[in-house]
Amino acid sequence: MNQGLPTLEGFLQFVRGYMGVPVTAIADDSLVIEEVYSLALEWSNISGYRSILITQPTTYRMLVYNLGASFLINYANDVTDSTYFADLRKSSD
Repeated sequence: MNQGLPTLEGFLQFVRGYMGVPVTAIADDSLVIEEVYSLALEWSNISGYRSILITQPTTYRMLVYNLGASFLINYANDVTDSTYFADLRKSSD
């Protein structure tokens, strides 16, 4: 498989490694992670960015992951006893 293509597993690695979101804030098997990843894929296709997939697959992958990250930060609910996402949203106001 082309390593330039975005994957759900790759997005989860991006969320944990690049974004630094801890497991205590959102579980690996959370449906929210899958939903924001799928939404990012859809939006990137609707917006016409999929055309860069052929010539710049790494750029396309990062576009999808960053868009998914934005959706995650803006729409994820905090789990019990955590204010991780609320704190992120508050700090960006």
